[in-house]
Amino acid sequence: MLGQVKAFFLYCLLSFVSLGAFVAPPAYSAGKIYGLTIGINDYAHISDLYGAVNDAKDIAAVLRKMGADEVVELRDDQATRKAILHHWNALTGKAGKGDIVFFHYAGHGTRQEAIIPGHEAFDNMFLLHGFDDSTQEGSKERLIDNEIGHLLAQESEATIIFVADSCFAGGMTRGLDRRIELKSRYSRATISPQKDVLRDHILKLGEVDESAHSNVLWVYAQDAKREIPEVAIDGEPRGVLSYSLARAMEGAANRNGDDWLDIRELKSHLNKKVYRLSERKQRPEINGGSADLKIPLSKAAGASSSANAASKAIRLAVINGILDFQLSDIVPTADTKSADLVYDAAQKQLISGKQDVIADFAGLSSGDLQKRLQGAIQKWRLLSFVQGKSDQLTNSLELTSGNDLYAPGDKATFALTNETYRHVILFNLAYDGTVQLMAPVKQTGSGIAAGLISPGMVETFSSPIIPPFGSDHVIAISSLQPIASLQAWLREHNNQRAAADLLTRWDDLLGAQAYGLDWVGLYSTERN
Repeated sequence: MLGQVKAFFLYCLLSFVSLGAFVAPPAYSAGKIYGLTIGINDYAHISDLYGAVNDAKDIAAVLRKMGADEVVELRDDQATRKAILHHWNALTGKAGKGDIVFFHYAGHGTRQEAIIPGHEAFDNMFLLHGFDDSTQEGSKERLIDNEIGHLLAQESEATIIFVADSCFAGGMTRGLDRRIELKSRYSRATISPQKDVLRDHILKLGEVDESAHSNVLWVYAQDAKREIPEVAIDGEPRGVLSYSLARAMEGAANRNGDDWLDIRELKSHLNKKVYRLSERKQRPEINGGSADLKIPLSKAAGASSSANAASKAIRLAVINGILDFQLSDIVPTADTKSADLVYDAAQKQLISGKQDVIADFAGLSSGDLQKRLQGAIQKWRLLSFVQGKSDQLTNSLELTSGNDLYAPGDKATFALTNETYRHVILFNLAYDGTVQLMAPVKQTGSGIAAGLISPGMVETFSSPIIPPFGSDHVIAISSLQPIASLQAWLREHNNQRAAADLLTRWDDLLGAQAYGLDWVGLYSTERN
């Protein structure tokens, strides 16, 4: 649980690197759209994945909704080096000025010492279906960032959207709980220079002239130092970046209501959505372009961006035993890859589909365990509802203190901003659905403790980490005028297991006035 609001300080938001100026495409109906989507679950010689094909299918479907003239889908054993290069050259050969070409890859990545000594120490690589670092022929089945750069530089007219839902290194912000069957999109590979049949090809290509990439938008799932886990989203294993990008192109990121997704909308949406859905494990990298870049939205824009999660049941898997009591609002599943929550009956721990331990019930009686587990399910239903609401709303709430897994005695620090609203309500959802009011906790005065923020300014606050340990999610709601009904409800239900009631009454308590919304999760443990 989190304690009361305590302090303020300045916070700098994530910045993005610009590689050059984009040439904006012409009117929505003029430019053609081409797409190449690659998804590899089934690898011949390295570990398989579960969600990469789901990602590629999703992106392909959205491109077709956008009215794409041609979309090529390569899955599993279709994803060979020869096929990818052939289809890429064919699509870019058809594209002209004002057109858009999407390249989307979901699968394993890795890195090796750079073939060309220069400004980068490592080459990042996409590993294809037949990749095998033990043979010369198998080592050929990969794409290296240097040659990709040269391929993109050859297309000077169309705008290229290059999306990589993969990772190139094995570090993590928090460890993945391996009781969940989901995988990481990183595969360690060692390719000796003697077996590397692409080495001479890369040396011959030489360094890439990055000034030739002024028409390229690069979207990466994470920086080069982090591992990318697959997660359970809507009952399917997925990559968070691909899911978030698909929803953005359907309209979830379209704040001004036009037919275009501009670069600011895309950056804001992906930065926030990926960070939240991965439970702070991922920060996407978006490089290139200017504010003039626009992507035509799906012609079914918004169709799936604001689904009502109020009645959503939670997919619950039970492993290492059975439950000896009944729970409500769940859909039992034996598949941990698709579960929202997984309960380990032997260890008495609850694990999220993001592979975090969110509750430890060791030492509880059966009756207390049932109540707290039911509370956790209701908390997750409410959180799913809040996630859906926050797509279109305007707060920015960040966890800035840097700890990845908090311990007793730590302090979590947050930064909150809203460009318009002055009044704010902050409350925490503990792992078992307990609601804790954080602001306003004072009737008068100034600052967050009194429920007041300065529009456009970054306001910060800190809170100690106290029992019970597990998952907490802080929710910030801002508005032009105080939301008295919600304040009254939170005071009445403070420190009560009331997530289910808040889910039912959310729209009534917030009324008709506009509000900003954001949320951020953090995890703590008392175990060494």
